[in-house]
Amino acid sequence: MSNGDWYCKNCGYVDGRNVTFSETCGTCRVPVVWHDANEKSALAEANETIAQLQARLHEVSEIYTGSDGFIPATAPEAYCLRIMYQMYRAAVGPQEGE
Repeated sequence: MSNGDWYCKNCGYVDGRNVTFSETCGTCRVPVVWHDANEKSALAEANETIAQLQARLHEVSEIYTGSDGFIPATAPEAYCLRIMYQMYRAAVGPQEGE
């Protein structure tokens, strides 16, 4: 494991004994890729960043959801609410049926 490991997109890191001669995962038969130690640390760092961004997007969603039922009394309030909605849509992306 010190030099690297085989990686399957379905099973994660797999033992070298579970990799076929044609470089596929012995469990799910998906092609595997060799990750050396540097690639593994870069992958772990990227996964950490993704998890942090997902948590932030969830927080954005919660903040916008908390504004449900707010009825703006002035034009600036309505404008701010519209901008909040646009930022929310940009953050969470399109939903099913849109």
